[in-house]
Amino acid sequence: MREAIRIADANSGLVKEVFGEAVAVPVRKGWFKVAAGYVMVKLPEDSPFRCMADKYGWVYEHRLVVAQALGRPLLSTEEVHHKTGSSKDDNRYPETLELCKSKSEHMVKHDLRKEVAELQKENRLLKWQVRQLREQQRVMLEVLRGAGIL
Repeated sequence: MREAIRIADANSGLVKEVFGEAVAVPVRKGWFKVAAGYVMVKLPEDSPFRCMADKYGWVYEHRLVVAQALGRPLLSTEEVHHKTGSSKDDNRYPETLELCKSKSEHMVKHDLRKEVAELQKENRLLKWQVRQLREQQRVMLEVLRGAGIL
């Protein structure tokens, strides 16, 4: 169970309890950014997406953006994946956001991104090693030519 935190409501300035991350920073009226980098939006009472919000009417912006693009509220089992990884306030759909039907599908995307990052790191290392070997080969050929062996 997540612990409630107290934040200043960006609309009213009143302190309220919100379930989620530990720090909230007001961005503009009706918006704030939580510690993990996600932006939250205050929805009006009559919003068709209000069912996605917490009891105070706050919803994660990335979930709202995808729901609006699809023209329906997201199911509680559906998750939104940030393709950009670390940039959790870049909420453009479909450029940077992707709908996942389940938490397991979302985790697969994160695991794949980690694997790709590891492979890219390994690739950089291998390219550096190839450059070093080519340099050693060049030096050895110069030595052999200078000694008259080649």
